[in-house]
Amino acid sequence: MDSARAALRFVALSLAPLAVLTLVAPWLPDGPASALLAFGCAALTIALAGRFAPRDVLRPPKTAARVALAGVLCSLAAIPVLRVAPWLGGLLGAAGIALAACALGTQVGQRVESPGHVLPVALLSAGVDLWSVTAASGPTHVIVQTPVLLKLLTVMAPVPPSRLPEPQIGFGDVVFTALYMAVAARFSLPLRRTTAALFAGLVLSGVASALLEAPVPALPALGLLMVIVHPETRRVPAKDRNATLFAAALLCASVARVAVRVAR
Repeated sequence: MDSARAALRFVALSLAPLAVLTLVAPWLPDGPASALLAFGCAALTIALAGRFAPRDVLRPPKTAARVALAGVLCSLAAIPVLRVAPWLGGLLGAAGIALAACALGTQVGQRVESPGHVLPVALLSAGVDLWSVTAASGPTHVIVQTPVLLKLLTVMAPVPPSRLPEPQIGFGDVVFTALYMAVAARFSLPLRRTTAALFAGLVLSGVASALLEAPVPALPALGLLMVIVHPETRRVPAKDRNATLFAAALLCASVARVAVRVAR
């Protein structure tokens, strides 16, 4: 019962920005700022999900697995609901993603052995995310091109003055937000600073995407700001420095690949 209560509280706190936006959307003006407002509310929902994830409840793997399964079922249920009541389907899908992604991210984050492991994780995830978004065979690219997967694996938000939810931020970004928050909690890093940094990272990626009129991966910005605001994350243990160099080399290769594609 306590676990269920904690999960409901977590979902309510996380979905508050999306719920408020959905309620007031018809009375808001249309324009370029509407899309940024929708993305900002989705980003705030993700940041709050990472901040308020019930880490004590999610610590046992079996409990985390049950929460993740509940999230998957929520997301699947959202697909038919979207056809009947789009605004409700959008909120239900966001709840499902928050539950499943935070269960996974928290499980991984709680097993990180040192805050210095954040740097290689940030480098590696940034390199992989760049490839995933820009390569035709990359998972993110495939998801963007598949409407059902796009609805299933992204947090959606209405773009005023419409209440129809549109895809905003992907499942992987929610996982890493929860992972970084779990690391911050594990090593007593300031949670408010972490939440603000992760929210800013998501917003920066959204603004860049709007300016470039193309998908922009969020994991590079999330990792960068996490490393900037917490000096502890830059102190990589000696035994892990080779792995960090490998992750940095992979990121450089991904950046070079993107630069070549843009130059063409």
